[in-house]
Parts: sequence; C-alpha cells; structure tokens
Amino acid sequence: MSTKLKGSLLMITSAIMFGSMPLFVKNFYLGGANAISVVFYRNFLPLPILFFLMWKTSSGNMGISKVEFKKFFVIGSIGAALTPIFMYSSYNYIDSSMSTTLHYIHPVIVFLECFLFFHDKIDRVKIASLVMSTLGILMFYSPGSPANALGILLALASGVTFATYIVYLDKSGLSKMNPFKYGFYNSLVCSVLVLGYALATGTFTYRLTPLAWGLLLFFSITITVIAVVCFQLGVRMIGSQNTAILSTFEPLTSIFWGIVVFQDQFNVRTILGTVLILFSVLLLTVFEGRVKKPQKALLTS
Repeated sequence: MSTKLKGSLLMITSAIMFGSMPLFVKNFYLGGANAISVVFYRNFLPLPILFFLMWKTSSGNMGISKVEFKKFFVIGSIGAALTPIFMYSSYNYIDSSMSTTLHYIHPVIVFLECFLFFHDKIDRVKIASLVMSTLGILMFYSPGSPANALGILLALASGVTFATYIVYLDKSGLSKMNPFKYGFYNSLVCSVLVLGYALATGTFTYRLTPLAWGLLLFFSITITVIAVVCFQLGVRMIGSQNTAILSTFEPLTSIFWGIVVFQDQFNVRTILGTVLILFSVLLLTVFEGRVKKPQKALLTS
C-alpha cells in the first residue's frame, strides 16, 4: 500500500469518527449527561492511555516549559473546551447534521483570521468562497424561530473557536510536538478548566446510566486517542491540501447519520445551504494547496 493511499485512509477514518460524534452525544443526553459533562469526560477518561503512550514515545522528555504551559492554556480553553461545548449545545436546538455543516465553515474562518491578524493576501477566489459560505449559512435560518437562531449561533461559534484553535496551533509551534504528549497535556488542561467551570456553575453531573457510561468511555477513547492520531498521521503522509479535501467526509458523515438515525428533515433550502458551504470549503482548500504562503510565528514569550 502506497504512503498516499495509507494517509488517505487514515484521514477518511478520522473524519468519519469526528462526523459520528452527534450519534453518541445525543445518546449521552438521554443517559443523563449534558454538554459540559460530555466535554469533561471526553478529555478526562483517556488521560491514562495518553500518559502511557506519551511515556512510551517521548524518550523520557515528558515535561513542558512555562511558555508551553501558557500555550496549552490557550489551546485548551479555545479548542478543547469552548469548541465542543458550543457544538454539543447546538444539538439541543438544531439538527446534528445542520450543526456539523455550519461548524465546517472553520476553514474559511481560518483564512479570514490569517488575513486580518497575519496579513495573508486575499484574492477573488477566496472572496468567492467567503460569499458562498455566508449564503449557505443564511439558507439554514428559519425566520421567526428563536431556537433555530440560537442553535445556528452556537454551531457557528464552534466553527470560529475551532478555527482560532487551528491558527494558534499552527503559529505557536505546538503542532510539532510529539502527538501523544500534545494530546495528554491538551486533554489535561481542558479537563481542569471544564471541571472548574462545571463546579462553579453547578452543571457537573455524574449520575449517568450504565449504557451512557459505556458509550462515553468508548467515545472518549475513539475521539481523543484514535481519531486525533489518525488525523495527525494523515497530515504527515498526504499534506495539508489533501487533508482539507478529505476532511469533508466529516460533515457528510454527520448528514448521513442525521438522516438515517435521527430522521433529520432536509428541504430545498438546507440542501442548497449544505452544498454552498461544502463547495466553498472545497474551492478554498483546493486553491490553497496550489500556493505555499509564508507564515508568521507567534512570540514564544
């Protein structure tokens, strides 16, 4: 099997796992969990496995510096905590497939943040991508429906925070760290932050059904360990351009489960909105792969 084919299969596997998250999260809610507790357990339960893998692969270098700790605090707050909280909360108001599709505007937001804060160049293709994604988002809005509007805002917020997480991860240099070491400290910081918030607000819950506990353990290991590792290995093997294109399997998987399992209703507007968003992302990622742009690094102190 060629390296490119192996990397493509790893990336598709990762995208399908991430796209299947709504299938688990809605069952967690039925078992007594909420968005805050799901985020906590997703990061807390895999910590022993991540620590073991870090110990086996880091050659004894398992500590981090003060500068790296500050970076992990930012990463944990934005990417590992806020992003899933916003996304999982949106499932209470809109269809899971719609939520994942709206969340998937993050590649466009990544470009926008790089343009605004790192002065990357803009061109007509990128402007067209932004226009299409905006029109796609508007297609999902149902006038006169406050719950629909709140769900859309939460899903979009998850896309914005995830985009910020991607940009910061790239610019801070943490992306070059041992993947298991990065995964351990990222999950550790997120667990502490989310637990503190849950206890302060009284939203922490532990009275779950046995089925919910079993699914939660399987979910946390699958997403936090397997899917993340597959994603990182896939990036190494096939590069960023193919990674961005193949990751479109994530919203497509969510749409599939939404229709088959949750009987999500898709009308002409939502179908058109989905097509516009996916096409805008595909157009942007294909074009981005043709030009290698210089990147500015964040200060390390």
